[in-house]
Amino acid sequence: FFAMGDETMNEEEAQILEKALIELPIFQDCPRQLIHQIAQKASCRRYEALEEVVFSDQVPMLVVLSGTLRVCIGCAPDSDVGPGGVMNVSGMLGLHELAEPFKPKAGKSTNENSEDLEEPMSVDVKTMQGPLKDEVVNIYNLCPISCGVGTKQTNLSGWLRMDIKPADDQSVKVAMLTLDVIEPIMHKGEALKPFHSNLSVLTDHFICILRHGIFPGVPPEVIWLIACGCQRKHYYPRDTLVEEDDLGEAADWLIAINSGKADVEKLAYNGEEAVPQIIGTLTEGAVLG
Repeated sequence: FFAMGDETMNEEEAQILEKALIELPIFQDCPRQLIHQIAQKASCRRYEALEEVVFSDQVPMLVVLSGTLRVCIGCAPDSDVGPGGVMNVSGMLGLHELAEPFKPKAGKSTNENSEDLEEPMSVDVKTMQGPLKDEVVNIYNLCPISCGVGTKQTNLSGWLRMDIKPADDQSVKVAMLTLDVIEPIMHKGEALKPFHSNLSVLTDHFICILRHGIFPGVPPEVIWLIACGCQRKHYYPRDTLVEEDDLGEAADWLIAINSGKADVEKLAYNGEEAVPQIIGTLTEGAVLG
């Protein structure tokens, strides 16, 4: 048994914790022996039945060791987080404060939090009046979120409520970690640079999602989980992001333009020859898919 303040962690729980940490994106390319040391330094606590779990920048990262936490966001169905589940990485990293400027305000336009951004979509007026006018109107099918983002107002005030409590009137045991524990171990093991590099990339994803209002009102904890599943890809001039009727990998992705511009082209027939014609332009904040 490993001594952890008022609680102890047995060998099985220690393995659950270490396995959960190894799989976290923030520890990608970090030596496994350092993650083992971090797991050994974790402290533990128990949430009793009906005790509410509150996430903020003052709360450590939590890893469930035994029992189940039940999570409800807004009016959505409950979901359960069992042993090995990791929560509040965003709080451990202090990202709740970073997300505060992007918190929805009732009656406010969804893009007012990013006053430096242009409208995410513009169309070619000449094309709209020509033979491709119907295709220009149908650009809505390509990026429906972006078409009305400049004028659409929200009824949300703040983040959607997230309730977290032990499930089925049973207590839940969790391991807790803070950056004050993690960073000295990474520094001693000369792995602080890849660790900070991981944090930088994931935080960029996190801010991109918030800044462009892709999921308005979704709590920072959930935005962080989405950010961990994002991939960053650079496109060069003449590269194709996605094609109509594309059934490849790109068809399964939601794509957000974080910087730069992309032209929307449609083939128009000039006699017997099909010629690509630009019918619109997508800029920062445009969401496809």
